[in-house]
Amino acid sequence: MDILSINHLLFILVVLFVYNYLTPKLRGFWILIASFTFYGSISFLLLGTLSFSILFNYWITFSNFQWKIWIASIVNIIILLSFKINESSFLLSVGVSFFTFQGLSFVIDYSKKSKVQLLCFANYMAFFPQLIAGPIETFDDLGSQLKDLRNIKKENFLLGLSLILKGLVIKFVLANRCGLIVTSFYNEISAFDGWFLLFANLLFTFQILLDFSGYCLIAIGVAKIMGISLSNNFDMPYKATSLSIFWKKWHITLHRWFKKYLFNPLTKKHPFWIAAGIVFLTSSLWHGAQLRFVVWGTLCFTFLLLDKFVLQNINLPKVFKIILVFSLTYICWIPFRINKIYDFKHLLNLKFNLKSLMLFFADHAYVLRKDFLNNISSICMYNDTSLNITYLDFYILILSLFIFLIFSNKFKSLKSSHSSIILFLVLCFFSFDNSTPFIYFNF
Repeated sequence: MDILSINHLLFILVVLFVYNYLTPKLRGFWILIASFTFYGSISFLLLGTLSFSILFNYWITFSNFQWKIWIASIVNIIILLSFKINESSFLLSVGVSFFTFQGLSFVIDYSKKSKVQLLCFANYMAFFPQLIAGPIETFDDLGSQLKDLRNIKKENFLLGLSLILKGLVIKFVLANRCGLIVTSFYNEISAFDGWFLLFANLLFTFQILLDFSGYCLIAIGVAKIMGISLSNNFDMPYKATSLSIFWKKWHITLHRWFKKYLFNPLTKKHPFWIAAGIVFLTSSLWHGAQLRFVVWGTLCFTFLLLDKFVLQNINLPKVFKIILVFSLTYICWIPFRINKIYDFKHLLNLKFNLKSLMLFFADHAYVLRKDFLNNISSICMYNDTSLNITYLDFYILILSLFIFLIFSNKFKSLKSSHSSIILFLVLCFFSFDNSTPFIYFNF
C-alpha cells in the first residue's frame, strides 16, 4: 500500500473511525491489526520478518540467558544485513532498519526489568504511522502511550491534520520537483557539466531534508490524531554552526539511538575518534551495504574530526560557521546520492563549461521575458539534455523554495485550523505527483 495513495488515505480514515468507537481495551488489538494489514500490503515477507522480530525480541528480553543482549544483537544484525546485502525487489527492506533498531533498544533497556504486555510491545514495534521510516522510538517514550489509548480529541485532530498537510505540501510541492532534476542529472551524469553538478546536488541537499521531514510530519500527524506524540526528527539542521550540532539536529532519533547504545558505551573504553568512526561505519551499513554509503560515512567522519579539532577552534562569525557546515554537508551528499560507486569517475570527468551555463540562463531569460505562455508546458533543457521538468514546474520549485526558507518559521505561529486551510489550498493548486516514493523507504 503506497502511503501517498488514495487507498492509504481510505485506510487511515477507516482505522481512525473504528478506533474512536472501540473500548480502550480493544483499541490496542485494532491498532495491531491495522499495522499488520498495512505492512502486509507491502510484502508478506516483510510482515513475516516483523512478526518474527516481535516474538524473538520479546522472548529473548525476558529469558534467563546470560548473553541475551549479545544474542539479540547478532540476530537483529543478521535480519538487517540479509535485507541490506541483497538488493533485489524480493528482499525489499522497507522499514526493516527502523523496527530492528527499536527491537534491539527494547532488549537492552528491559532485559533486567519486569515483563511488559506482549500486545503493547507488538504495537510498539509495528505502530503503522512510523513503522516504515521512523521516527525511531524507545519503549519508554512510545510504549507508555500505547498502554493508554484515548478518544480522538478535537485539538489533537486539528493539530494532526495540520502536520499531515504540511508534510504532504513539503513532499508534493517541493521534494518531488527537486527529485525530477536530481534524478535527471544522476541518471545521465556524462551529459551535463560541473556547473549543473553544483546545482543538482544543491537541490538534493534540500530534497533529502524535505522528503524525509515531510514523511516524519505525516507520521507524527497521524499519531497525534490518536493522541500519541512521536519524536521530532529534524530541527533546522542546515542552520547548525558545527557538524556536531548538525548531527544532533539531523535524523534526531537515529542520532539518539547511536549515542545511547553505541557511542557512549564505546567512549568508556576508547577515544572519541574510534567511537565516532565505529558509529559512522555502522550508520553507513544501516543505510545500505554498498561502497557508496561507506564512502559517505568516511567523508562524514573525516569532516567531523576536522570540524571538532580544527574549525571549531577558529573564531568565525556565526553566519560563516553556518555556511561552512552547510558546505561540508553539501559535499557529503554527493556519494550518498550517486547510483553506483563508478559514477565517481563520471563526476570527476565533468568540466565547468561556461558556455552551457550561459545558454541555460539565456534560455530562461527569453522564456520569462517574451514567450512564457507558449513554453509553460515545455520541458527544460540543459546542454541539450532533458531535465524532465516543465518551465512552469521549474519556476514553481525555485519560488516555493525561497518562500519555504523565508516563511517556514513564521508559519508555525498560525492556528492549526488556519494553517490547514492554507496548506490544503497550496496542495490543491501546486502539488506535483510523479510517483516518487519517499527516499528513506529504501532504508
